[in-house]
Amino acid sequence: MKNSYKGFYSPTENELQDAWKSENTIFIFDTNVLLNIYSYKEQTRTDFLLSLETLNEKIWIPFHVGLEYQRRRLDIVSREKSIFRSVFNKLEELNKFKENLNEIEERFPELVKHGDTLCSELKLAVNKYKEIVEKIDKNQPCVRSHDTIREKLNELFNNKVGTEPEQTDIIEIEKEGEIRYTDKIPPGFKDANKGDEFFYYGHVKYKNKYGDLIIWKQILEYVKENNDINNVIFITDDIKSDWWFSIDSGGKKTIGPNALLINEIKEIENINLFHMYTTSDFLSEANKYYKELKISNSSIEETKDSGRKDHINLGHSSLSNMLKVLQSRENSYLDEIERMNKLAANLKEIERMNKLAANLKEIERMNKLAANLKEIERMNKLAHLDEIERMNKFAHLDEIEGMNKLAANLKEIERMKKFAHLDEIEDE
Repeated sequence: MKNSYKGFYSPTENELQDAWKSENTIFIFDTNVLLNIYSYKEQTRTDFLLSLETLNEKIWIPFHVGLEYQRRRLDIVSREKSIFRSVFNKLEELNKFKENLNEIEERFPELVKHGDTLCSELKLAVNKYKEIVEKIDKNQPCVRSHDTIREKLNELFNNKVGTEPEQTDIIEIEKEGEIRYTDKIPPGFKDANKGDEFFYYGHVKYKNKYGDLIIWKQILEYVKENNDINNVIFITDDIKSDWWFSIDSGGKKTIGPNALLINEIKEIENINLFHMYTTSDFLSEANKYYKELKISNSSIEETKDSGRKDHINLGHSSLSNMLKVLQSRENSYLDEIERMNKLAANLKEIERMNKLAANLKEIERMNKLAANLKEIERMNKLAHLDEIERMNKFAHLDEIEGMNKLAANLKEIERMKKFAHLDEIEDE
């Protein structure tokens, strides 16, 4: 049954032990493994390069791995340098800590003494830390300086790099890749979203999304041509599912290479074993099978983080100790400052509320004044109406008096008429 389903069987411990010791085993390294060396601390870097040196003639890289390493190397170096620049900038900010205390010390003079002590200790610790960082930074390759890492890799992989492909080889691989990616056949289909980005080297055009497939195809071609190779061990820090078979069992657990990869490479007649390691597992196994290496546990642990971006390990014991001492000294001060900051913030809020309350009182006073003015205006209007009514009454009385006078006049006229009539009668 095992022979019918080779892709689903991982090598046994004894088979792996034999493979590590066999002269018919080839150890092949992915681009990311070589580039990650730049992010390791010095001890880890030394341990890893020593493991390659120990394997000696049994190491090899496909041409495309070397090409990607050369193309991306300066970006990685620049990225690492930028991390150091960021650290220096942060340290400079700490040195300006005193400036940030001035405002609160003006409010609370009793903090001046504590602030001076804190800033003095902080400056001393920061300067000491800067010295250590500068020392580590000097050991990092620079874009324009000599790259000791590349020099060592040149030495280790001298005459251990695959043959440069022709354009026809790449076109053939990329055509096959279109079908494989559509059908989710590993490796590389997880990079399908890279679109049609490409680059040239020499006279050959490469599409970025087919990088993993090109590496895989170059591995297959190499072991076909070298039928004395029986065991292939591939070291990669690419943990995507188009390389690895994983299950979710209380968390993601990697079982081994994707079954389709095992099956494909074992179709080559001379291949008996195919296995894959991350850098961390590779160092751990190398330590087990080559006792003389004495790889430190810290190196193995550090490489577990090798897939992490913007990673920098300033793993110097004095750094962590110094930071612990600094933290213990400044915690009480920082707590007090935080408390005073909160108090100051509360005072500012109280002051703001007082101003608001004063404004509200002023507004209330103005509102009352406006109300009083309106009342006065209303009273004035009422008084005016009363005056009009009074005048109307007076006008009415005058009219009545006039009518009365008229009536009296009429009566007088009537009386006079009567007298005139009587006089006429007498005359007759």
